[in-house]
Amino acid sequence: WYDSDIMSHPAADYARQLYNWAITTPSYITHLIPFNELNLIVEHNGKLCDGQQWDSLHGYAEQLKWQTEFITEFKKLDTSRTFLVHYGALSPGHNIVGTEPESEYDLLAPVLKSYDIVDIHVYGPLNDIWNGVKRAERIISKLNSIGVPTDRIAITETNTVNYVEFVRYLAGQFPKLLSVFWFLWDAA
Repeated sequence: WYDSDIMSHPAADYARQLYNWAITTPSYITHLIPFNELNLIVEHNGKLCDGQQWDSLHGYAEQLKWQTEFITEFKKLDTSRTFLVHYGALSPGHNIVGTEPESEYDLLAPVLKSYDIVDIHVYGPLNDIWNGVKRAERIISKLNSIGVPTDRIAITETNTVNYVEFVRYLAGQFPKLLSVFWFLWDAA
């Protein structure tokens, strides 16, 4: 399920479209990732957010509004809780200008807790202070501090790290981490 400009659709309409599609899928399909990396302009078909980038304070605020409307409507439809809805990962390294790394998670905290699972992306060498395990540690710690437990966090893209070492390290540091995928589309 992919649309190159998801947020151009009213959130409630998109929730209904996704739900109506999901209920036609085989019963083993229980996890849904309704969007991915919405803090990148490419995920908005090259369009800016009211003249600003999607990783600006205004861009994140618009994502918060749309994502809240989406999950509220989806949960109204899925009353039996058939599906686990993921908060699609943000592209890493796009913190709000002038703020600390991963600060966008503070702004998005209210909506992150509304999703069943929060996905994150972590790239880079294992020992790089900004990427790899250090970024994973920062994001997981940030999510835990705003009320998202580790067993509701999934890493859905890691594609430039030594995967085996990365998973081994994460398993030791975060044994309750839900999952670690090499790349989102490889897991589909």
